[in-house]
Amino acid sequence: MIKDKKFAEVAAIIYNKFQGILFGLELEIGGHTIIRLNPGSYFIPNQEDIVVHVYMICEDKKVADQVATYEMLSEEVQSYHQQKNSRIKKAEIKSDRMLDYSYSTDDDAKTTDQSAYSQEDEELLESDYNLLPEAMNLMQVTMISIEDNTNIVNHIVVCGIHPSIYYFLLPLRAKYLKELQYVVILSPEPPANEMWDYLSRFPKLIYIKGSPLLQEDLRRANINFADKAVILGQDSSNMKDGNVNDEMLDAESIFIYKAIKKCNKNVQIMTDLGKMNGVIE
Repeated sequence: MIKDKKFAEVAAIIYNKFQGILFGLELEIGGHTIIRLNPGSYFIPNQEDIVVHVYMICEDKKVADQVATYEMLSEEVQSYHQQKNSRIKKAEIKSDRMLDYSYSTDDDAKTTDQSAYSQEDEELLESDYNLLPEAMNLMQVTMISIEDNTNIVNHIVVCGIHPSIYYFLLPLRAKYLKELQYVVILSPEPPANEMWDYLSRFPKLIYIKGSPLLQEDLRRANINFADKAVILGQDSSNMKDGNVNDEMLDAESIFIYKAIKKCNKNVQIMTDLGKMNGVIE
């Protein structure tokens, strides 16, 4: 169904057909597992020895089963590219207009070329995703607690921070979504400055300092009224303790899973397991 197509093509078509949000791939190759979050223009390989699984957020298992058996038409892929090319052309026209009004000396022209490139890149991003007009300071989105907050419900609680969190959040801010859900990041440490630079323009984003292993901290993230919880696997290469292995990280994810279920039995939980290679639910 999805092999020999770009990830972005499949993600757009799956949302239009089923309102499901595709955000990752799992490839089983020769006994090894590779997980890629929102890989964009990556071509999903069409080889018999490669098993492909997708990670998605959808209403229920029935929708997931429909996606698994759906035969994607070539006309749908063509329609996706037509819409994308239309957006690119609009951005190029705006960029050309800027160049017409902005040149004098060679140095000025060089500066103009650089600014036009960044402007075009930014406009392409803004054409596809909901972004704030200006970047938010991390302190502006940091909250002590949203427990029992009736304005922040049916949200997504993200447990932990991973280097690829930007690529997980990006499709959740796509303009084709009918409604944007609040995303609450619950982590003992805030995002690093470099990482926050990428996250700072996402709307409806909240950071709460706390541990997803503690039920009281989960409740401060209003887990009782959350729609979904996502447990992000930690990057063992950045761990201070060199003896930390995938089994230990998997054990922590399982403990977080159990803590969430004690607070909210009905919430959908998605997690990345390094050794077990799966999604708990």
